[in-house]
Amino acid sequence: MRNDVLIAILSAALAFGGCKKKPEEPAAPGPSGSAVEPTSAPADATPAEPAVPEFEAGELVVAAPLGELGVTASYPKNLALKVEGTKAELTADGFYPVTVAVEPLTLENAVMKVSVNGVDQLTFGSTYDGQAKVYQTSCLLVRCLVDHPNPYLGNVADVGRAICDSLAEIPPPTEGRLRQLRDGSYSFGGPCSDEDRARQAPFQEAVGKPEVKDAVERCWREAAAVHEAWRSVESEVRVGWRLSDDADPVWKVEIDDDLEGDAAAFTECTERALEPALAMLPGDVRTTADCVASFTAVYDLDHRPVCPGAPPAEPAAAPAE
Repeated sequence: MRNDVLIAILSAALAFGGCKKKPEEPAAPGPSGSAVEPTSAPADATPAEPAVPEFEAGELVVAAPLGELGVTASYPKNLALKVEGTKAELTADGFYPVTVAVEPLTLENAVMKVSVNGVDQLTFGSTYDGQAKVYQTSCLLVRCLVDHPNPYLGNVADVGRAICDSLAEIPPPTEGRLRQLRDGSYSFGGPCSDEDRARQAPFQEAVGKPEVKDAVERCWREAAAVHEAWRSVESEVRVGWRLSDDADPVWKVEIDDDLEGDAAAFTECTERALEPALAMLPGDVRTTADCVASFTAVYDLDHRPVCPGAPPAEPAAAPAE
């Protein structure tokens, strides 16, 4: 959410101090000096528009938490904030009330989704549902409603709409996760046979075993929990298997060298996690004469939010000894 950009918009809206009623002019005196009684409006006259509320906006509170809802907003100090359950209300005399309602974001209640290969997935951002501004954050579905008879009417309820535009998620805690395992690269030097090239399949199968992937993810989750600087960075683990015609296969595990601090414990854990994959591969395979075959796989590591009320991640099984 663009809270930093929208503060300026909100401040500009507040500078106008809301709208005021136009003062009524006194009735012109009659011939005798007494006020002339107003005549009744014709029966078919258009009803008068409801009076616009009066509101003098006070000093701005910037990015203030709305109770324990998990979001912040910027709003005038002279609005009363009331938070009950999963809703917050901002009210004042002469002000169109603003209501902010939150609920856990799920595929079932999501307003915005994308379909990937026929499977619905959540997307994040903001939109309108016809009445309210809707945000989908990493954990929450947020609706912000300005209680005005026509919220799309220009120059009306600007302060309320600016408050809705200022909403921002309070970032939830995160935990490490394995985003994906991908084929890194392969290369063949010399006159390699089809059998040499086919060695890539068992390598990818070995490193892609669910128990191996889970163990690598566990290592990253535990390491990111210990190293605060790692909780917001993306990293990777690269695994290589090199075959030749005159030596045993070479197995290599490389940890991203951009990680700050001591990565020795993470490296050791990851190497143990990958031992079952190495055990699945032949230890004495040789290639065709003068052929060198190299295969790599990459575990992409990042983080996922730990949403309030969500169960903790199940610990992955420890790698086999």
